[in-house]
Amino acid sequence: MINVFKILAILLFLVGCDGESYGKVHFDREPCKHCQMIISDNKFSVDVVFNGKNLYFDDIGCFVSYAVKQNPELISKAKIYVNDYESGEFIEARTAYFYHGYGSPMMFGYAAFKQPLNGKEALNFDELIKHLKNSKAHH
Repeated sequence: MINVFKILAILLFLVGCDGESYGKVHFDREPCKHCQMIISDNKFSVDVVFNGKNLYFDDIGCFVSYAVKQNPELISKAKIYVNDYESGEFIEARTAYFYHGYGSPMMFGYAAFKQPLNGKEALNFDELIKHLKNSKAHH
């Protein structure tokens, strides 16, 4: 007799394997899709999952510049993960709090946080995108 639990476990495993994979940036080896600099800082990197592929960026500003010039659909349709500045873990960009004034790799100056910082005004993802699109700081 076939063990129903084994079949269920195998099916769950297979479904899980088809899931989205992110956060596997090869630091100090992986180039930024936009500027081609090697990604080395786990406080600012970006992992974009779109059509089953991962695109890696060293700075949220590089992602926005690339998306605006190469594929604007990335901003609205891709899954976007950014490093939490404090822990280095990848978090969803659309739920992150962005603050300016940080020494990001390409000097756009934004860092993402999982939790809001006390006494500081944050930008949400849509506000950050709008600000960076309107910025003259495109590299």
